[in-house]
Amino acid sequence: MQRARMVALVVLVAMTGLMLGGCGKYYWVKAGSTRDQFDADSTACAKEATASPAAAPSIEQEYYRNCLTKRGYAREKAVTKPESGHRGIEQYD
Repeated sequence: MQRARMVALVVLVAMTGLMLGGCGKYYWVKAGSTRDQFDADSTACAKEATASPAAAPSIEQEYYRNCLTKRGYAREKAVTKPESGHRGIEQYD
């Protein structure tokens, strides 16, 4: 009986860990950055990453992310918003 409880506990802990691993959102983090600074950087990167603004504006995610990375931001997944963390415009994150 004791062994069955131990196995059940191990399975429960493992499943909880797997479920929590999928939770969270992506944030752009740069120490000391403000919301206004991030908004300006994000807008500039979105313009740079727009394939054809005149036709149908669509943001190329890879270019957008590379642009923010070059500006000193790191993209991190977190359950709670990190200090100096900002949400970008990416889809499906």
